Amino acid sequence: MPFKKGASGNPSGRGKGVGNKTTEKAKELFITIMSGNVKKFKAALDYLYKKDKIKWLEVVNKFFPYYLPRQTDITSGGESIKPDINISVVNEKIAGDLKKLFDADN
Repeated sequence: MPFKKGASGNPSGRGKGVGNKTTEKAKELFITIMSGNVKKFKAALDYLYKKDKIKWLEVVNKFFPYYLPRQTDITSGGESIKPDINISVVNEKIAGDLKKLFDADN
């Protein structure tokens, strides 16, 4: 029996940090494939490094998100932090232009 629109068997939804099973299986498969090809992968990166260091950097940079955790601000509770900035400007026109810039960013 299907669920009604907007209702599910778990009204609270999936818990925070609980991964998607399909994504987890795909990651496991990817790791299995890659772990069997480490030497080939390293050889390909070594070849690319010798041929084009800029391309090598671009490729290696794409792997960083998978190996380095994302930085998060633990002090704001996930909310955007807007620092208080006080600027004293003598020229009224410049002050108005600066205010427009800051208001546009916020």
